[in-house]
Amino acid sequence: MLINNYILKKRAKTLITIVILFMLICIFIYFNSIFQQATASRPQKEKSFNENTIFKTKYQNSSNSNIESSEELLNIFKSLDYNLNKSSISYIKIPRLFIDKLPADFSKITSVEKRKLLFIKSILPLILKENEKIENDRKKLINFKKRLNQGKRLKEKDLLWLKGLTNFYELELYDFKELLIKHDIVPPSLALAQAIIESGWGTSRFARYGNAVFGQWTFKKGKGIIPLDRVIGKKHEVRTFEVLEDSVSHYIKNLNYHWAYNDFRMNRAKLRLYNQKINGYVLAEYLTRYSSKGDGYIKLLKSIINTNNLKNYDFVKLRKPISS
Repeated sequence: MLINNYILKKRAKTLITIVILFMLICIFIYFNSIFQQATASRPQKEKSFNENTIFKTKYQNSSNSNIESSEELLNIFKSLDYNLNKSSISYIKIPRLFIDKLPADFSKITSVEKRKLLFIKSILPLILKENEKIENDRKKLINFKKRLNQGKRLKEKDLLWLKGLTNFYELELYDFKELLIKHDIVPPSLALAQAIIESGWGTSRFARYGNAVFGQWTFKKGKGIIPLDRVIGKKHEVRTFEVLEDSVSHYIKNLNYHWAYNDFRMNRAKLRLYNQKINGYVLAEYLTRYSSKGDGYIKLLKSIINTNNLKNYDFVKLRKPISS
């Protein structure tokens, strides 16, 4: 009998515990639903500074091929405070946004000024990125030369890197003098002017379908786009690229390597020798071989540089990378 009473009391306690837990769960669900309804009814807050910072970081250090429209690209530039209309343009730091291709609707922008500015803002970071790489390479080369002059040896990885660079330019391994003449930057004003001419401000068939903004030829069939005005019997095509950055990189390598631009390189080296700024307007004089138009091409280049105030861009730099 006593055992039965004990069992009944134990079961009663268990039942009471279950009932209490059930009631607590019901109360929690009730108040949670009231809280969610109240939260949902609140007006949405504007983006906070931290959210905007995250948005900026998303684009600041990257290439991006998912920019579908010119309007979207303009909004991204605006979010990054990318403004080339400031009076002291030489002090502007350009955001590290490197687009893979121009927006599909780029050639449909009705405002000429808007289209021109968007083209410059799209191509300029790519030019600065390539020049930044070259400037860093030059610092390494000067350091290597100094180390060797002090009787020190280069690390294996540094020697392999140096061999790769000298092989590209077809130079002797330790020919630092010639290497520093060849491996140098192309001033942004000049690169922009040539991109403007060769791509029609980014509206040409070659720019739209092949990311080709410098009109570089290839004689390998199927590696480019056939010009509509190509003379019968000619074999050249305008080389296409996967992304705009490749077009810019190949263009700079072409000026630094090809025999046709030796005068360009030597006069650039003179500017270095006398500690003068690498001047696009001055160096344009030595690119007569870039186009069949010869001297007419040089006049056009200089006119484009002057008319669009491109000289200012020879002084700008990329912003420092944002840590992830």
